[in-house]
Amino acid sequence: MLGRRAVPPTEVVRGEDLIPDSRLGEDYTDLLEHEAIAKSVAEIALKAHAPVNIALFGPWGSGKSSVYSMIERHLRVVAGKRVRMARYDAWKYGGQELKRNFIDSISDDLGLGKEEEFDDGLYQEQTQAHLSILKWVKENWGSLLAGIGLAAVVAALWVVVQALAAMAFTDQGFNASATALLPQAGTVFGLALVAVLVGPKAFEGAVITRKKPAPVGADQFAKRFQSLVKMVRSGKTERLVVFIDELDRCAPEDVVATLIDLKTFLDQDGCAFIVAADREVLERALRKLPQAKPVREDEPYYATPGAFLDKIFQHQIALPPLRSRALTKFARDLADSRGGVWEELRARSQHTYELAIFALVPVHVRSPRRVKVLLNNYATTVRIAEARDISWLERAHELAVLTVLQTEFPVVAEELRRAPRLLRYLRGDEEAQTIEAREAVRRFSIEAESAKSDPDKAEEAPAGELLVDVGDAHSGHVEQANATLRRHLATYLAKVAAARINDPRPDLLYLQGAAGRETLGDPRLGDVIDFATDTAPDQVVAQFEGQESTTLAIAIPLLVTEGDTATGPGRKFAYEAACKLIEHLDPEHREVVARDAGPSLVAAAKANALSHESLPGALLVACWSDASELVEDILNDLRHEPDLESLFNRFAQLLPLLDDESSLAMIEILAERFDDLPHPLLTALSKAPIKNAEELWHRVRDSVLETLNDLETPEPTPVQPGRPRPTQESTGKGIERLEELIAIATSRSDGERLLSEIFTSAQSVKACGPLRNWALDNADSHIAPMASPVLRARHALLGLHDYPTTNWDAWSPLLPDIPADEDASVSALAADVLTSKILPSIATSNDVAFLRELPALARQVYKLSAIDAANLAEALAITLSAVGWDGADNDDEEATLLWARKDALFNTAVTFLSSGAEARLAEPLVEDLALVPHSLGLTSSVTTNWLKLCEKLPPDSAKSLSDRLDDYELSQGEEAAVLRLKLGVRAVFGGDAPPVDEVARVPAAERATTLLDAWLGLGPTPDEVRSLIGQVTMTAPALGRYCSRLSTDERTRIWVALAEANSTTGLLKAVGQAGVGAAAVEYTRAALKDKTRETERTERVDLLIETRPSADPGVENQVKKAASELAQDLLARNVAGDLRSAARVVVWARGAGYGHVLTLRGKFTEGVSQHNKALSKSLASDLADLGLLAAPKKGALAKLLGR
Repeated sequence: MLGRRAVPPTEVVRGEDLIPDSRLGEDYTDLLEHEAIAKSVAEIALKAHAPVNIALFGPWGSGKSSVYSMIERHLRVVAGKRVRMARYDAWKYGGQELKRNFIDSISDDLGLGKEEEFDDGLYQEQTQAHLSILKWVKENWGSLLAGIGLAAVVAALWVVVQALAAMAFTDQGFNASATALLPQAGTVFGLALVAVLVGPKAFEGAVITRKKPAPVGADQFAKRFQSLVKMVRSGKTERLVVFIDELDRCAPEDVVATLIDLKTFLDQDGCAFIVAADREVLERALRKLPQAKPVREDEPYYATPGAFLDKIFQHQIALPPLRSRALTKFARDLADSRGGVWEELRARSQHTYELAIFALVPVHVRSPRRVKVLLNNYATTVRIAEARDISWLERAHELAVLTVLQTEFPVVAEELRRAPRLLRYLRGDEEAQTIEAREAVRRFSIEAESAKSDPDKAEEAPAGELLVDVGDAHSGHVEQANATLRRHLATYLAKVAAARINDPRPDLLYLQGAAGRETLGDPRLGDVIDFATDTAPDQVVAQFEGQESTTLAIAIPLLVTEGDTATGPGRKFAYEAACKLIEHLDPEHREVVARDAGPSLVAAAKANALSHESLPGALLVACWSDASELVEDILNDLRHEPDLESLFNRFAQLLPLLDDESSLAMIEILAERFDDLPHPLLTALSKAPIKNAEELWHRVRDSVLETLNDLETPEPTPVQPGRPRPTQESTGKGIERLEELIAIATSRSDGERLLSEIFTSAQSVKACGPLRNWALDNADSHIAPMASPVLRARHALLGLHDYPTTNWDAWSPLLPDIPADEDASVSALAADVLTSKILPSIATSNDVAFLRELPALARQVYKLSAIDAANLAEALAITLSAVGWDGADNDDEEATLLWARKDALFNTAVTFLSSGAEARLAEPLVEDLALVPHSLGLTSSVTTNWLKLCEKLPPDSAKSLSDRLDDYELSQGEEAAVLRLKLGVRAVFGGDAPPVDEVARVPAAERATTLLDAWLGLGPTPDEVRSLIGQVTMTAPALGRYCSRLSTDERTRIWVALAEANSTTGLLKAVGQAGVGAAAVEYTRAALKDKTRETERTERVDLLIETRPSADPGVENQVKKAASELAQDLLARNVAGDLRSAARVVVWARGAGYGHVLTLRGKFTEGVSQHNKALSKSLASDLADLGLLAAPKKGALAKLLGR
């Protein structure tokens, strides 16, 4: 049955083996006899009054997509170019926005996908621009005439200049020269006219821009689709036919959504829609949709999903179901057209070919697509069997039955591996003998329903668990479906039995032999087993190298059987080969090997009939067989075994396969031999279950560390008294052995914690210097990659605790960000590192760069700890006291270092502050800062650094410090410094500004703008600010920010005060940007009355316009009224500049006040007529928009032209 294994073919499955599952092409053959239905649908789509909607119903796989090809071909033949057809795949766009994708897909199918309207225009706004010269001429005829006049003047001047030049340098007279130049003057006139008309922005007004937004609502998509249909029908096309396919593959919610969204497009003139779907799928989806109309008892149809479909489709056509014999013929017709497997079957014999097709089509199959799946699965299975040296033509019918079982009844096919005679049991040919086989028969036979042991538990179907709706899961539909599947299975088994087709044997399930020479896959392995009693065990094992565990599970019982029948050394040979193969088994095959080979091997071990080399495998079998006494005997013998390292290594590799108790016993033995045989311990750590490996390390770590220290730094040779002791040097041997331990832990996927424990030993203070240095150098490569943040935290904290500060930069990057309660031991260690290492280091460090980095490190450690606030506050106070303030007011390096230490301490303390501990932790900081005015001279450097520290305080603590500062008694000359301190600390908590008299007390020479800016930032009263105007210098940004927080009235009063003090334009503008009231306009009006020069009046107006009028309700109208009165005053002067200023004022005020519109319109109109060039076009346009300037009267020519 199985020949010698040949070289695997380069090509397994060939193209001609497979049946294509796609829509019919041009040269199709109507194997399902759907041509008549396709023509009927095509005639309806062509001849019915459009719009027309047609439903083509048929179950999944019944050939609906192929009908589309027939419809398309028929329409092309009958109607030619009068009909265009497009296809939309509803499944492809299921769950997406259908309306947009529908138009996009249809336009692509019709070749219109590049049209902007149906491409990007569906998703984003379209902008179109074109030039309208005629409209521009109508709107700018005055400018056109002026341009012609200007060009004529230019031409005339050119003639005059040329004639005068000719008269001056020649004898020709002026008139003669001018007459001669007239033809050239035309050219000059044309060039001048072109220069005037084609100047910058001359035709901007002629450009018209139109925007077309992307469609959003249903009506907009309908119009866009109507535009598409119109474009399609613009030529000879009279009708567009849209075929909507794959709707029944969509999710139920997508089916309903698609039907509803399609209604947007279904009523387009000249369109026919054909929707192909499974009616049952549509109705099931529609039943989940809440119905709007009540159920009528006498007319129930109108409350069914069918009524919903009737509203959409005027014509509904169903594909008729296919008979089983029709599908068998269909399968044969498909195979007849293919080569490959099917040609080889026909070449074998027509009977072989037809019987294989017969076996491949069960009676219950009704879908053409399912038939194709069965045929293709068969071809694939055949080719795989052929590639594995199975003579498939001899067993073609068995392979056909196996294909049907694997495809239609996969659970049955899987069960065949456990019960190879299951099919005979199900047919009743034989009676099942085992409990498992009887249970399988009960589950898959047609009597299973009556034999159910638990009525509430659903039976497993031959095809596996059904995919059902949630609503059906607890109904009788599932059990009914399972019963149907069992009847299908029984019918099919009866069919193949009647055709005298053999059941598939077990070797086909694996596509290789299950036992014996003929089914091991490679016949040579059978020869190896036959000669195992006469062959060295290692040679036998070598022949199985690279074989799968499945093959080993077959071979081991055969080898044991060979040993059972042999005697003498041959028996030990066979047993030893079997035991060595047992060491390579996968876990899933242990049970079967223990069951089949265990009894013989256990008996042989008890009778001392096994060699020492057999003991590792025998120990495994004893563990799997629960032979505890034998396990204990083997382990006891191992303790007295001579130093055979290879045997110990094999035992160590078996640790993952042993039970926990045996594994721990083995570990103890390996640990005992560590001094003289370290490799087995390394192997044990590598192969043992991780819990056992960790337990082993806990037991031996102290002795191992001692050994490592001795290897790295051995005891020096004793010397005589009085002689110098030689220098102790490291050998590198301890580090080498440590790296072996680390490599073992690193190689394990589950060895992270073991790696951590080994690394901790090297990192501890008990390790010698070279080992600790090695841990420091290798922390980044071994600790940083650890997945466990707790382990990383522990190593980093140990490094910070046990290594000098110069090494902290190697350990701090390893600190993770985890909650303080993640691990209690880590939390306690972090608290200790914080209080005993990090905080004290701030008081003693002379490295400014290191001090800058410490707060961030302290924050990381603090987040890992659960330290009590009182203990932390006490540690802070101790450290602050240790730093002190002595010499902080000096200008030297010691003072700089002291401030750096204070800054580091405050930055560190800030990282500790939280809502629950702020007050307690900030108390030491406040007490420390409060000492400064009493202890130091308040130099500029001291106040600057003091304020920087204040900024780090929480608001409540800053308030407490401010109260302490308010109680401080000033010394002579400290006014500015103390005020600066007060302003800075009050800014931290948003306190009130100090009284203005404290500002006034500061000597004028020390009133820096920064001092006043800080005072303004605290929000003094407007009266206090006005009292300082003219006395102190304020910056525009600070004053502007202050005034932006005031009311309009208060802000306006400050603006007026600044204007009266002749303050800078910048200050006035900064104050007025937030909006001024009518008082500012009234002040400007009053100030203009005594200004006789127009430029002075313009300057005053400019100051006002630099501000913004207030938009507050009520204030805005007051501003407009005041601005109107100011404008009237300016207009009364009848000066062009004042006209312009008046216009700017009312435009600034955003219009005239109530009762002033008509008056101002008349005065502005009159003023413009007198000073027609006083206003710019934009200013005149703004006045006109406000209704304050009448349109100019039309001239006679304009009236004559009707413009």
